[in-house]
Amino acid sequence: MIQHTTAHVRVLAAALAMSCASCGGGGGGPSPPPPPPPASVVVANASASAATVHEGQPFSVDASASTTTNGAPLTFAWTQVSGPAVTIANPNTAKLDLSASEVTADSPAQFRVTVTAGGATAQATANITFSNIAQTPSYGTSQTFATVTVSTPVRKVFGGDLHLGLAGYAANATDPLTFLDFSLSPSSEVQVSASQLGSLPQDAIMRMSSLYIAPAIADQQFTVAEEAADRVRVFTRHSSAAITTRATLTLTDPCGISTTSLSGNALFIGQRAAFSFVLGGTGPIFIDKTVSTGRPFCALVAPGSRLTGFALNLPSPVYPHVIALDAGTNELIVYTPSNLGAAAVYTAQQITPVQLNASKPLTLATWAPIGAVGLGSPSGMALVFTDGAHNGEHRLVIVGFDAARTLVQEPIRSALACPSKSSATTSMATCAIPKSSWSNRHRRRRRSLSHRQAR
Repeated sequence: MIQHTTAHVRVLAAALAMSCASCGGGGGGPSPPPPPPPASVVVANASASAATVHEGQPFSVDASASTTTNGAPLTFAWTQVSGPAVTIANPNTAKLDLSASEVTADSPAQFRVTVTAGGATAQATANITFSNIAQTPSYGTSQTFATVTVSTPVRKVFGGDLHLGLAGYAANATDPLTFLDFSLSPSSEVQVSASQLGSLPQDAIMRMSSLYIAPAIADQQFTVAEEAADRVRVFTRHSSAAITTRATLTLTDPCGISTTSLSGNALFIGQRAAFSFVLGGTGPIFIDKTVSTGRPFCALVAPGSRLTGFALNLPSPVYPHVIALDAGTNELIVYTPSNLGAAAVYTAQQITPVQLNASKPLTLATWAPIGAVGLGSPSGMALVFTDGAHNGEHRLVIVGFDAARTLVQEPIRSALACPSKSSATTSMATCAIPKSSWSNRHRRRRRSLSHRQAR
């Protein structure tokens, strides 16, 4: 036992000696390890290229100004937090080039970036508003006489000629409009003043109209239809800028205004389930006839001539033939009076789909009567249809009669009736529609129809 214990002690001593030898001797120790690098601090910074961008237009969000305290490389991860959805093709770059979504009303959007460096992260957000823009092309050419800056958004512009222009403005899309009056002075300077026209709802329809010859060339007449109030009012704007009310009429759901000839000039009012003729001359203005249709006719015209401006070469009834659009079905209906007398009864004679030739469903955006120079009655109407997308499908359709009072329509594609998508600063293109661009085609079409009928 003693020997065994001695041997065991010897082994332990040897092990201790070897352990001490490995310590390097001399009582010294190893060098301390280097201190760890300082913790990374990331500061995320995000911004948008503009506070507001029109729908369909390009914009960017940028986090390039983000920093880190230790110089470690930065990585980025973008997400959309809120607002109309935007396609983000590559969310892992410092800067994103994007396109604003199509919207029907101004809509805010927010984007968040997560910036990472050396295990540390930080987040920042960029805010932008997608602005809804009008989808209505403008017709013809224009000339700028003056530019007026208005601090409140202008939401409706209405005018007849150089003697009458009204601009309605309101802070919000639901507020009543207050109007400015624009007119050309005898010295050919544009004069701007607060209009004497009272406030109107923003969905009020305004149209130039003339039920009698005004006593002064600068006197202008216009008609306002207010559907919610079941009211149609006829105003005269005098050369002094004073505005007087000629008549206030009660009509159910008035939604469209045109003019025609009916024993003199007459108003032609479209309604949600009818249309009405309004007469006046120099005497009282009154509702002469209302025709129930059961269809919504807010775009309608009673042509007094062919689309080319020439006479119809047919007997003219007391009450005119009517072309109306049912915007719910996109059908054109021709209503014909049963006789030439005052007791005429209207019946639907021609019902034809609008020739839109589109791959998507289109709805009516706006319309306007059109007419040849020097004729009191319109010769047709221009209808603008859209799918509602800024860069989508749009159609301009010219509608009227040929010499036999047969419905004629000519669709024109979006090249002549389209919004622009050229840059973030361009909201709409002014699409000029020369009369020759459709009148010549009508002449060619009528010739080809005549040849086929002859054969």
